[in-house]
Amino acid sequence: FARTPFSIEPGGNCVRYRLVATNAGAEPVFDAVIQDATPTFTVYVPAASCSASSCTVTEPAAGGTGLVSAEVASMAPGESVELVFAVRVE
Repeated sequence: FARTPFSIEPGGNCVRYRLVATNAGAEPVFDAVIQDATPTFTVYVPAASCSASSCTVTEPAAGGTGLVSAEVASMAPGESVELVFAVRVE
């Protein structure tokens, strides 16, 4: 995983995304949603994963495009949750 821009060539190369949400507050958070969308000129490669046990993942069909999201039932103060998914560059 990288935090800086990088180059990738089209033609079937894949990029994996890791989104991290942290509850920085002093109270629990309920029904938190972490989401991103497949970028232009990419298609979705299943399957997304979420690090929380109380997580529901919604994702496009294989080879499709659209939103990838994870809804977390609750997050305790200081808790972090990761959503990981991949796309293929067309």
